[in-house]
Amino acid sequence: MRKSGIWILFATLLFFSFSGNAQVQVRARLDSTQITIGDQVRLRLELSSAEQIRILDYEWPGIDTMEQLEILHETPWDTLTEPQGTLYRKDFTLVAWDSGYYQLPKIRIPYNFKGTRQYAQTNTFLLQVRTLESDSASLAPIKPIISTPSAGVDIKKLLLLLGGVLVLIALIFAWRRWMQAPVGEEEAVPEVIRPAHEVALEKLDALELLQLYQQGEEKEYQSRLTHILREYVEGRFGVPALEQTTDQIIRDIEKLGIGADRLAVLKKLLPMADLVKFAKAKPPAAFHEMAMTDVREWVENTIPVAPVNQNEEEE
Repeated sequence: MRKSGIWILFATLLFFSFSGNAQVQVRARLDSTQITIGDQVRLRLELSSAEQIRILDYEWPGIDTMEQLEILHETPWDTLTEPQGTLYRKDFTLVAWDSGYYQLPKIRIPYNFKGTRQYAQTNTFLLQVRTLESDSASLAPIKPIISTPSAGVDIKKLLLLLGGVLVLIALIFAWRRWMQAPVGEEEAVPEVIRPAHEVALEKLDALELLQLYQQGEEKEYQSRLTHILREYVEGRFGVPALEQTTDQIIRDIEKLGIGADRLAVLKKLLPMADLVKFAKAKPPAAFHEMAMTDVREWVENTIPVAPVNQNEEEE
């Protein structure tokens, strides 16, 4: 009888020991474990419970000390009802400013269950951040239009004769205009339109000399860099890039068929200024240097190539 009482007491204590803890499962997963510098990645945090609990936010010790990894945005806890119980969900948007392997610390979730404060936590997880890949190795210059040599000599002579006649007519017309012009009236000098790539490369050189990001003006530097890129896109491809959003520019450029590689680089470069503008952390100097290099290479790789002259080709 005494032994029976001891077993009943032990079973009762065991029951209260297990009933005092809620049965919860916590999961944390990244959209991707490999990203590029400046890319955003989503971290989803989920906690499922068969019992009725109350989430007391979260604790993520150590994340604030990782200077090159920043939380751009986090959503409030979302509660979903499931057949097995309740699912609590929260999303984080992260961005990395330097390459390397980052071991993200455990996330601790305090919750209230039957009047007691309890905890659940995730495991540590790894995130790889790669450098921006230069497109100089994979992109080839735009090939010029290859003209077909004429089949007959007579056609060539006829074209030369016609060209000479047109030049003579133009000279006579200009001479008559000059003779009829009133004395003292100056002729309007036609505006010389410089190629878009020459203007862009000069402005990039001038921006480098200002050393803005070296003086702590990272946002102004990225804003000017992106403005030069948009101005070049507008002058080179006839797209009103200065007045359009990034998505509109990408859509119009994609219609021109400049190539998947060049389009991918443009998708990477255009959002950079907005990303730095709203970021709390300061990207390292290598981030700005690589952005300048990528913009310069993109301009140089999209310079229009003049077609080969037929006379020069025959000589």
